[in-house]
Amino acid sequence: MSFDPKWLALREPFDHNARRPSRGLLPKLEGARVLDLACGAGSNIRFLAPQLRGAQSWTLVDHDPRLLDTARVLLGLPDSEHDGSPGAWGSHAVSTLQADLRQGFPDVDCDLVVTTALLDLVDAGFVDDLVAWLDGRPILASLTVDGLIQWTPEDPRDAAIHAAFRDHQLLDRGFGPSLGVGAAAYTVQRLEQAGYTVQTQATPWEIPAHKSRMLEEMAKGIAHAARETGADVDGWLADKLAAISTGEVSLLVGHQDVFGALGE
Repeated sequence: MSFDPKWLALREPFDHNARRPSRGLLPKLEGARVLDLACGAGSNIRFLAPQLRGAQSWTLVDHDPRLLDTARVLLGLPDSEHDGSPGAWGSHAVSTLQADLRQGFPDVDCDLVVTTALLDLVDAGFVDDLVAWLDGRPILASLTVDGLIQWTPEDPRDAAIHAAFRDHQLLDRGFGPSLGVGAAAYTVQRLEQAGYTVQTQATPWEIPAHKSRMLEEMAKGIAHAARETGADVDGWLADKLAAISTGEVSLLVGHQDVFGALGE
């Protein structure tokens, strides 16, 4: 399972805007050592580093060396074999580490674990293992889908297409049957059972009518996934793209951010 760097670049502004309400979840850690699991192209560090105090140390982990290369380019870091060797981004030490999380979690000292848009793609066993591996360290899991998809104006066919899309989100992405829209609730449950105090924040994408490229990609992505479950999407997609071209269609896509810490 991997993602196109072009898609990650397109969604990053919407990710960052959606996460603005969740900034209060994170404590102001001083000089934090941060481990970013499934970091993609490095969106997390660009959003979170300004919210933490002092010079930080970040380890960006992904299984895809192409995404790690993209992250290093965007951060202005030198080329690396992604072996954890540190570079510098401003006052922060940053290293990239290629690792397959299906084989276990990296042995990296850290004060905070972060991940974005991952937990809805994994199974319950992965979350169980993650919580056990945390061993009391705080975690911020951001932008986990919660099932809300709302086009304005609505199409009577939206509900059926979205139901098929949510079914597709439960398929195996290499980690077993995905938790999909149940991922945030399951993660909260497992963290609380491990003694964590947990806070959540709704972080929906709000995609306005003038952001036609993002709207088109969302419509195409929803249609592609729904089609793979057997849904008839061609007419819906053609009409949705035509409506988007008029500049009168917007979209709301729901996510949840989850922060868990001991002793909070």
